[in-house]
Amino acid sequence: MELSSSHHKRTRHEAHAPTSKDGLDRDINKNAAAVVIESKSSSSNRAQPSSADIMDTLQRILRHQDTILRSQDTITIHLAQINSCLDHLKSHGPPPGYH
Repeated sequence: MELSSSHHKRTRHEAHAPTSKDGLDRDINKNAAAVVIESKSSSSNRAQPSSADIMDTLQRILRHQDTILRSQDTITIHLAQINSCLDHLKSHGPPPGYH
C-alpha cells in the first residue's frame, strides 16, 4: 500500500482532530490491515505504513485511554450499587407491592 503525501497530511490532521469511537476503530483497522498486507507480501515493492502513521494511530489510542478508564470507573461504581441493592433485597425481601 503506497501512501501519498496528501494521505499522510490527512492522517496527521485526523490524528489531532476529535473523532468518534467509530472513526478511531476505522483508523486502527485500516492501519492494522495495511500492516498485515505488507507482512504477507514483504517481497513486494509496496511501501509499508510509515512510522509517523503508526505513531499517529498510537497517539489517538492513548488519547482515548483516559475516556475508557473513566468509563471503567463508572461501571465499577454502578456494579457496586447494583450489588448493594441485591444484598438489600436478599436480606429484606422485595418492596411492598412488588410482584
